[in-house]
Amino acid sequence: MTNVTVKGTINVPADFIWKTLSSFRDVEKYIPLIKTSTVEGSGVGAKRTCIILNQSGKEEKIKEELKSFDNDSKTFSYSITSSPLPLVNYLSTVKVKDLGNEKCEVEWSSTFEPKGMAEEEVAKMMNDIYVTAIDGLKKLHSG
Repeated sequence: MTNVTVKGTINVPADFIWKTLSSFRDVEKYIPLIKTSTVEGSGVGAKRTCIILNQSGKEEKIKEELKSFDNDSKTFSYSITSSPLPLVNYLSTVKVKDLGNEKCEVEWSSTFEPKGMAEEEVAKMMNDIYVTAIDGLKKLHSG
């Protein structure tokens, strides 16, 4: 299994960031790679479908499922159930930690098995997506 973890500090209260992340909706607002997303259901078991454009401009789907959710600790986990990405057995955990003084830390981590591509390349790709997501949250909430 490959593990990737990215942490980033955002100068916004944890509750604001948690409200955005915990909805499991509108991920395209902070991850530019995603063109649109839809969610079916709510809470654990909710299913999200993200539409991305591949390198040739064709739409592809990433299907995800919410596996765990803890509002008190501001943590949730989700899996990818089908995807064009070069990985399988993907499980990601997102945590928001209050740092005080209207700051928080977002930690986005995952475990997965690379498929059809070198482990280092897939790990870098996922690392870059998490960095982009955290940067996108910063931009979304700082205006």
